[in-house]
Amino acid sequence: MGKLLAELDDRVNSGCRIWYFQAHPKTKYRVQDRLKEVTVGDTDVWEINQHKKEIVSGDIALIWSCGEKSGIYALADIISNPEMLVDSEDSTKHYIHEEDKLQKRLRVKIRFSLILKNKYIAGEELRRKSLQGTNFRVTESEWLNISKVLRKKFESLSLYE
Repeated sequence: MGKLLAELDDRVNSGCRIWYFQAHPKTKYRVQDRLKEVTVGDTDVWEINQHKKEIVSGDIALIWSCGEKSGIYALADIISNPEMLVDSEDSTKHYIHEEDKLQKRLRVKIRFSLILKNKYIAGEELRRKSLQGTNFRVTESEWLNISKVLRKKFESLSLYE
């Protein structure tokens, strides 16, 4: 974890941006179910509805689930610029509504770098509430807080999920 966080901090200090990629598990997409199926290094796509011209390959995504257990459930590298893409076969089954499945929409490709599973960072820990929308910029002070919480959460573990 220390190595990953140091790498992320270096990237942020070099101008890389960090984004919340938010999912709505009761009304749109069951992200927590999807994350049970992926491992570090797996790739997927994520819909982009805001900041279309700012989100670029090389940025970092924090996968946020809103609702009762809101919080950060995974970290991912953004590995493409936004483009019109169809959701993956594996991912599409987690959409709530049929009309959202296998639709060609503006998305980015992501590669999972950390999956927190039951060690997710709760929204209360960050004093952040879910917002309306899908994509939000993480401020420098928010990242410092998130990084601090991650370090504290995993400091005593030798193996990470």
